[in-house]
Amino acid sequence: MNIWKLFPKALGASALACAMLLGGCSSDDEGGGGGPGSTIVVHALPGLGTVIVQANGGAANFATRNGGNGGSFFAFSQGGDVRTNDGRSLPTVATNFLTAGVLADNLVTYTELTSILAPAVAAGTATFTLPAGTGFNLPSGVTLNLSDAPSATVNNVAITGNSAVLLTGAILTTRTGANSVTLQFSTSQNAVVAIGFTGSFNSTGDTGFNGGNFVLNSTAGGVVATGSVVTNGGPGSAAVNGGNAGSTQFVAFNDLILRAGHHQANGGIGGAAGGNGGSFQAQSQGVTFRSFGWGLQADGGVGGTGNGGNGGGFNVTVVGNVAVASRVISRGGASTGGNGGNGQNAQAISASFTGILFATLDGGNSTNATGGNGGTAVVGGLEGKDQELRGSANGGSGVNGGDGGIFAFTSIQVVGGLLVGSVNGGAATTGTGGDGGQVATLGFGSSPGTQMENCRVEGTANGGAGTFGGDGGTVSLGYTVSVGDLYATSVNLIGVANGGAGTTDGGDGGTVTCIGNNGNLGDVTVTGTANGANAGSSSAGDGGTLGATLTSGSIDITITGTANGGNGVGSVSGGDGGDVNVQAGDNTNFGVIVLRLNASANGGTGATGSGGDGGSSDLQVGIGGGFYAPNINLWLRGGNSASGNGGSGGALDGNFFSDANFDGGLVEMSGGNGATSGGNGSGGDGDDFWLHTNDTNITVNLNIQIHGGHGRGTGFGGGGSQDILVDLDNDNDNNAGFFMISGTQNIRGGDVNGTGAGGTGGEFFFNLLGGDDGVLFLYGTMDISGGNSSGGAGGGTDNSPIRTTDNIFINGTILVNGGNGATSGGNGGGAAGFGGGILRIGFNLAGVVHLGNNAVIRSNGGSGATPGAAGFIELDPSGAAPNPALMENTGAVVTTNTGAGTAVPGNVYRD
Repeated sequence: MNIWKLFPKALGASALACAMLLGGCSSDDEGGGGGPGSTIVVHALPGLGTVIVQANGGAANFATRNGGNGGSFFAFSQGGDVRTNDGRSLPTVATNFLTAGVLADNLVTYTELTSILAPAVAAGTATFTLPAGTGFNLPSGVTLNLSDAPSATVNNVAITGNSAVLLTGAILTTRTGANSVTLQFSTSQNAVVAIGFTGSFNSTGDTGFNGGNFVLNSTAGGVVATGSVVTNGGPGSAAVNGGNAGSTQFVAFNDLILRAGHHQANGGIGGAAGGNGGSFQAQSQGVTFRSFGWGLQADGGVGGTGNGGNGGGFNVTVVGNVAVASRVISRGGASTGGNGGNGQNAQAISASFTGILFATLDGGNSTNATGGNGGTAVVGGLEGKDQELRGSANGGSGVNGGDGGIFAFTSIQVVGGLLVGSVNGGAATTGTGGDGGQVATLGFGSSPGTQMENCRVEGTANGGAGTFGGDGGTVSLGYTVSVGDLYATSVNLIGVANGGAGTTDGGDGGTVTCIGNNGNLGDVTVTGTANGANAGSSSAGDGGTLGATLTSGSIDITITGTANGGNGVGSVSGGDGGDVNVQAGDNTNFGVIVLRLNASANGGTGATGSGGDGGSSDLQVGIGGGFYAPNINLWLRGGNSASGNGGSGGALDGNFFSDANFDGGLVEMSGGNGATSGGNGSGGDGDDFWLHTNDTNITVNLNIQIHGGHGRGTGFGGGGSQDILVDLDNDNDNNAGFFMISGTQNIRGGDVNGTGAGGTGGEFFFNLLGGDDGVLFLYGTMDISGGNSSGGAGGGTDNSPIRTTDNIFINGTILVNGGNGATSGGNGGGAAGFGGGILRIGFNLAGVVHLGNNAVIRSNGGSGATPGAAGFIELDPSGAAPNPALMENTGAVVTTNTGAGTAVPGNVYRD
């Protein structure tokens, strides 16, 4: 399908971005990419291409001397295309500035040029302005050598005119003991080809001196530049730094034709700091389709006592349609004494993009300082079909590791796109590992929105190892820094963003997510790993974040992954679990969610230390839509401990401003077990399963496990904090929908294998925190009992109030029993100090309290040497006994027995 038609507002933003950044687009360029049935195309890995620009920084070969910088290569067509040779004819020169006498010996010098025409010399530039109708023809076999230009007064030679320029011979501008001469040709001739260059240009610098620049500028016509260009900086020595390379600049008003093969602009070798890599920049304002298969190698030079050089940049901008097969190598230079150089940027922007950019932008390693940071690679523009960006921008290793870089699509619309990047933080020998970078879709220009169909985004953004591990980075659909609209159909997001291992502190996990303002995620899968690293001597890393968030819109998504805390070592506790969040809309913005989830954010395990706490999950849907989870498996467990205490379980907070339906699966939020391998240890507490809504309906058919963790020896069972809380009237307007719960809910206290007491059971709050309206349907099994103890006291339970002014239907099981113990059983319905521990159903407010044939409500004491007391159950709809609003079918069972099995019917209040 043409997804432009779905988003007319985004189309307007796209056209505006085109006009602002690229000088305008033809109508044929808008919405032309993509189409029905497009699939992801994995392109062959490109080499350095047909046009290869080599612009490395100079290395450090001489102590205390720096390497030179690589040169830049700039190709620009104002109104045509930038392309390789298509066989077009070279220009002819009717009247040649070079006379027959000067050409007779096949050598033309600067002195001979001045003998033909005296130049205007100012500010180091000698300008030869040719007479009208006079061109410049350097024939094949003839050499133009400018080494005799006086270095005191002339560093640049400019030759300008209004006729053709033809350069088929050789040009040399190297000078001994001085920088090479810069040479520029410029013509205003209006011709298909106004400048033809098929010969060679060499301006390599002398030892310690810079290479010269080479410029061809056709202000009204085209340029054919298929000759060879070498502008290397001169080598350094023990006495001087390496020279900087010169730059090459080809500018055409119409088409610009470049040669296949190498263009060299390397910096000269040095010894202290490595030189920076040069750059390649190409820009075409033409709108016809073209192929672009050019590459850049612009590594920073290797440093010695100084820093490694930074890599060079690659920037290609095309207004129209372009098919790319380019490779960029722009790594930071390594260093023994200084910092590693940074990887540099690679960017390809066009109105319509297809093909592949493969970039290697890693930071340089350092032996005794900090590793360099990874660079940034982006591909994008208005639209792309079968658009691919692959490669790496890893941080370099060092005493401290460098941070990972960025790999990103910056397209507004992508169909059949593939983005695969490695942006890991660099490893550290004694310091802090680098943080992972970012693999993301950013949008384009001032409108950071993205529309994607049939795409895959895959990133590795781990933190680097070190004494202190680096944190994991981000792999995302949408940009977490500048959030724009996000529309994605049939998109697969795969991310690995673990914290780096640390001998002292483990790094925290990163983020794998989808994020946008307005949007629509349809048939999107997220597979993520964002775990905290295991502990060193001080701390373990916490888990990161998984999920998807839209300010407004629809989400149909499958999420699989882990955001667990790292494991503890020795007395160091495990790290806490991370976050699993899925949100679309709020109390003022539309939202729809269809969620299939299989994820964990558990706390890490402990050894003698405690287990880490479980993570959290925020689920939210906005107005006018709904939430549906056909299958959800979510683990937010506290970590176990081998001989210490278990960590607390995590929490789930659901805010639903439309109907919500959980239709099967497991939510595990229990506390971790203590002393699993022996000794004494307490279980961790569970946390809250909390559901809010203003006046809509919630259906829960889940296996919910939020029991306290088990203890051992003299340790206690966890419990007392694990609650199921339901608020159907969060806005307190006394209007509410219904709450239907089935499945199995275990909110018991933890057991103890030893003499410690069993944990306290949790609580079930229904509509206690808001208004008093709302219908309850309870069909499953809810066990709120205290935990058992093999050698100590059984645990009690807390209050469980069920309050509403509407009806209550119970055709399931509610157990509020005391736990069994050796010394004493727990009291049913509550232990002393917990407000009486009564299971109160109705509060003299409910319209009807109806117990079906399968209803079982028990509040029995636990067994023990001293049996636990019977609990209390209150069945209390509005009105007074005998109350017709209390309806108990004949099969309903309501018991309050002691731990010895003696019934205490007086503990059941019916009113």
